[in-house]
Amino acid sequence: MIPVEIEIENFLAYRTPGTLRLEGIHIACLAGPNGAGKSSLLDAITWVLWGKARSNSPDELVHQGARTMQVRLVFEHAAQRYQVVRQRKAGKQGVSSLSLHAWDAPAESWRDLSAARMAETQKKIESLLRLDYDTFI
Repeated sequence: MIPVEIEIENFLAYRTPGTLRLEGIHIACLAGPNGAGKSSLLDAITWVLWGKARSNSPDELVHQGARTMQVRLVFEHAAQRYQVVRQRKAGKQGVSSLSLHAWDAPAESWRDLSAARMAETQKKIESLLRLDYDTFI
């Protein structure tokens, strides 16, 4: 899996920082002072792909004062481009969603690969990557 771009909204320290484009970058270094958000970027990747990060609850990942969060990750794998989007609405009856798409070059659009249930879509992502959360971290 090669990350191409990541877009974060209301995730941990990040409100709406814009899209981080990584295409063409072969080696990257995350540098900055403590609390700058370096680990939050890695948490965003693990959360969007596996629904897990360094927290006890997904609602703890929502930016302080916000009610919803979203992470979108575009990556290349096995000569194909994919997009995963995970969203969370915090609260007593918190609601999450997860979608998986593949880039259809001839149609120049994303083709939905999501299953009917989040758990099934999660299995598709893990099967596609051949990688689980514990191995990644």
